[in-house]
Amino acid sequence: MKSTDACQAAGVFTLPDRRMLWGKKVESAYPMASLTKMMTALLVMEEIQYGNSGITLQTPVRVSKNATRIGTRQVWLDPRETFTVDELLKCILIRSANDCAFLLGEFLAGGSHDDFVKQMNSRARQLGCRRFVFYNAHGLPHGREGLENQGCVLELAYLAERLWQYPAVMKWTATWQEYIRENTQKPFQLDSTNRLLRTCPGVNGMKTGMTDKAGYCVVATCEREQGRVVVIVMGVKGRGGDKVRDDIARQLIEWAYTSQTGVAP
Repeated sequence: MKSTDACQAAGVFTLPDRRMLWGKKVESAYPMASLTKMMTALLVMEEIQYGNSGITLQTPVRVSKNATRIGTRQVWLDPRETFTVDELLKCILIRSANDCAFLLGEFLAGGSHDDFVKQMNSRARQLGCRRFVFYNAHGLPHGREGLENQGCVLELAYLAERLWQYPAVMKWTATWQEYIRENTQKPFQLDSTNRLLRTCPGVNGMKTGMTDKAGYCVVATCEREQGRVVVIVMGVKGRGGDKVRDDIARQLIEWAYTSQTGVAP
């Protein structure tokens, strides 16, 4: 498909059965930047549903000093603050807040971000996802070497299908704008990083990502009368790459609903 020449990998899948309609290098691993936060969110939801810690969406989480040191996209956490698990998920899934992803991971693992990363890698293997490699909960380059979390299109589709089952996740990935600190003197506006929510009919999630090595990436879920699809685009590099990424994703979504090989009846 010529429109995908500018990306390293891409795929179109039906949901919930993950039938691949079209793919490009779907099993090759590439840096995935903030798409990482999909696994962070999955572990949070699975702990709420199956874990024995007693954590709920309303469980309060005190901000740690370590979390305040995580930069780039953030909400400027303060150690004097406390947020609920749901509020932190909101920050992660709408704004792609790195500090909140770190904090949630640290909290789930009893105060150790490193232990949470071990859980991420362990859970990936349990799910049969062999291409995922995680160094942190947020997707920024890790350490002095700038190591990047890795993933492939095929396994990201699997992750999207599992997250689709959680209304709390889909609520926030479908939200264009929200707030935290609403009842303070400085309410903080959260704007979605996913412009497809406004530019492509039916899109209701899920996550974008970008680092220099990863380029611009997106996992976009869409639901129309004909059915549900997830489109994944990875590795769009260069100036204006975010627009190119969105154009590719939009074209793949439209193709999925109009092609004879797509989901159209």
